[in-house]
Amino acid sequence: MASLTRVVAVVGGYSCLAVSAFAQATLADLDGVWRGVYSYVSLDRRPVEFVLCLRAQGDACRGRSEEPNTFGHPSAALLLADVDCRLLAGKDASRLMLRKVYDGTGGQFHAVDYEGSVSQDRRSVAGTWRIGTRSGRFSLAKQDEGGRIPSNYRQGCHAASVVFSRH
Repeated sequence: MASLTRVVAVVGGYSCLAVSAFAQATLADLDGVWRGVYSYVSLDRRPVEFVLCLRAQGDACRGRSEEPNTFGHPSAALLLADVDCRLLAGKDASRLMLRKVYDGTGGQFHAVDYEGSVSQDRRSVAGTWRIGTRSGRFSLAKQDEGGRIPSNYRQGCHAASVVFSRH
């Protein structure tokens, strides 16, 4: 749905009407599988790819993420997390707020907060992640699956078909 902004100005005795039709994202736009990458600003670490599966239900958005284990106990190949999200309408763009809480896989239980701008086509997000005073950048790209979560993702992002590139 488009959000219309109307501005009326009087210039030299003439009134002018400007209409802007910026489409704000909705929670339903977030439903599906997203591929992402996060990077560290101050630490000497490589960027980390991850998969994020989101399901919008009513005014809530929940999901799961999985990523290669780059900092947990070496017995775990992947790190898994639960995700809650919300969408805020901004002046020029929609803002996506995510909270990712690791579920204990690899001994990790901490939370990471993400905030990013949703693109006008609602197929990408870019922004910043934060854990306390540490932060970095992230980006997300929606995967083409007809806007729906594939059946092998319906219980979370535990699909054996997820392949991460090697750096």
